[in-house]
Amino acid sequence: MFEAAYFKEQLIVGNPESAVAVATLWSKKEKVAEGLPRELFAAMGQLYSPTRGLDPLVRNLIANPSIRHLVVTGSDFSQSGRALEDLFAKGFERGRTALGQECWLVKSAVEACIDIEVPAEAIEDLRKNVAVHAVALDQLRAKLEELSRLESAPWGRPRLFEKREHRAATFPSADVVEVVRGERVAPVWLEVLSRIMRFGREGETHYGTRQKEILDLVSVVEAEDPENLYVPEYLPCTKEDLEEYFPRVLSGKEYPDTSYTYGQRLRTYFGVDQVEEMVAKLAADADTRSATAVLWDQKADSKGHGAPCINHIWARAREGKLYLTATIRSNDMYSAWPENAFALRKLQRLIAAGVAKRGGMKLALGELVTLSESAHVYSDCWADAERVVEKYYDKEVSRAESKQDPAGSFVVSLDRGEIVCEHISPSGEHIETYRGHTAGHVASLVSRSAAVTRVDHALYLGRELAKAETALANGESFVYVQDQQLKRKEEARG
Repeated sequence: MFEAAYFKEQLIVGNPESAVAVATLWSKKEKVAEGLPRELFAAMGQLYSPTRGLDPLVRNLIANPSIRHLVVTGSDFSQSGRALEDLFAKGFERGRTALGQECWLVKSAVEACIDIEVPAEAIEDLRKNVAVHAVALDQLRAKLEELSRLESAPWGRPRLFEKREHRAATFPSADVVEVVRGERVAPVWLEVLSRIMRFGREGETHYGTRQKEILDLVSVVEAEDPENLYVPEYLPCTKEDLEEYFPRVLSGKEYPDTSYTYGQRLRTYFGVDQVEEMVAKLAADADTRSATAVLWDQKADSKGHGAPCINHIWARAREGKLYLTATIRSNDMYSAWPENAFALRKLQRLIAAGVAKRGGMKLALGELVTLSESAHVYSDCWADAERVVEKYYDKEVSRAESKQDPAGSFVVSLDRGEIVCEHISPSGEHIETYRGHTAGHVASLVSRSAAVTRVDHALYLGRELAKAETALANGESFVYVQDQQLKRKEEARG
């Protein structure tokens, strides 16, 4: 007797004694079932997706061994029918989905998968004992009548298997450029690790290990004090480690145990002190855009491994602040990025102090930006990265709601039958006003102007615009006040 184990509410249940089930693919099951006697099938359902739909279908069939015939019909827009037929005709193998989840992959040109919790031998039993019949819609009734005349006994015992909620090993994201921003190195590092472990693409390295990698990850440190560094216990470096490391970046000192240091490349390697040249340029011309240092030696570094990871450093003075950008071609974000970021912040302070000493303007420190062209975490650090994020992220990374959008804020109100959305700069100046009769229209105007740069801010604004639209559409009943729940007019008056 047929009894659905999964998605019962999405099935049309017919004759529980029937040995026939029907998959209508993308064709509406209700339309297909019109005019068909229900005694001709046990259950009928759609199969939209070869990745999400195949697993519950297989589970339902294994849970109901009285089903001996599976009839496949209808429009196959997503190739789910082809994948289903390939499962029974060609079989399956252990593999991973496009997002990295371990599963049983159907041997098919169509990506189709079954949860790894379903034992391989149970799927093989299903393949051996259930016949698949692909028929056109106009031939469906005749086929069902033919199959209903066949005698058949259950092919096994009903079996159910645990269905766990899976978390994707890698979440989908843009191919390049993630931006992480925070006040200090440590919380930025936690955010970086969280992004890479969630969105990094998994692949091989020339070390024979695996990595998770994001291309062109931009990390922005806004306010780390180089004279009072915040170095919490969870970082992979201590204050003592940093004190030992800083001279390797800031000075041209030679170390017998090292073929080169960043400091040597900056200070002596090319026969010129590039840091002092940057200082001199900025002191002579505060608007210069050519205060740069290059650490890559094309002649030596293009051959083999072991070339510098930091390749280019650029300093820019603007509105009384000194900004520093470092380009890092290959960046071990778990083990190496924190100490490099701290050292670069020290270098930023050193350059600003040098400019002032030479008679140039006094410069406060602006943001430190690192562009990590290959931002990766090696597989031997995955467990530690996940552990440190799980333990410290919520505590250390500022709540999104408390971070101000650098593009400004919005004041939402209602005026003469319209939603009014005023864009205000961080300094409190009016930038622009957007007006419209619906939340969607105003949101599209804001989006077109790229006036929101933070996801949490965009979600907040969407909520406020939706509330404003509700109040506008029910003007006789509700009063809209930003950051408050909608109130009925009589409540507002009370």
